[in-house]
Amino acid sequence: MSPCTQEQRYQAAAVLGRGGMGEVWSAQDLRLARTVAIKRASPASAAGQRLVVEAEVSARLEHPNIVPVYDAGVDEQGQPWYAMRLVRGRTLQQWLD
Repeated sequence: MSPCTQEQRYQAAAVLGRGGMGEVWSAQDLRLARTVAIKRASPASAAGQRLVVEAEVSARLEHPNIVPVYDAGVDEQGQPWYAMRLVRGRTLQQWLD
């Protein structure tokens, strides 16, 4: 997996999670020297267009409790992805437990 722009802006590091629509990776933003989260549609799913809509809607929202979208694109395999702030801490499941 290597979601990136044509300039090879992002270097994927580790899978943070997987779901029905795709997966989330931690990645290094080489242009701005920061760690981000990158969500990408799984090649096996038909969720690519839903991920594009999710990125577009999320990018328009501004609220302290909504993770900001930094960038979006399509990877070498034609799968859409978007980069967002990496939020560290407890998972929802950990909070519920």
